[in-house]
Amino acid sequence: MTIKTTLLPVEKARFVQDHCGEYGCQLAEIAVAGKDKAKVTVTGEDENVQKLSDEIGE
Repeated sequence: MTIKTTLLPVEKARFVQDHCGEYGCQLAEIAVAGKDKAKVTVTGEDENVQKLSDEIGE
């Protein structure tokens, strides 16, 4: 199980929020960080979290 926290532009954070389940991941946290950024924490199996990260370019 992987837990990954990143700061993302709000557009990418919205994608994660809407689609993380399709990648076999769960959204553990999402919070406004300021300056059009959001703190996003995703959990899931290593390969699933990596696929989601690859999709959003992180």
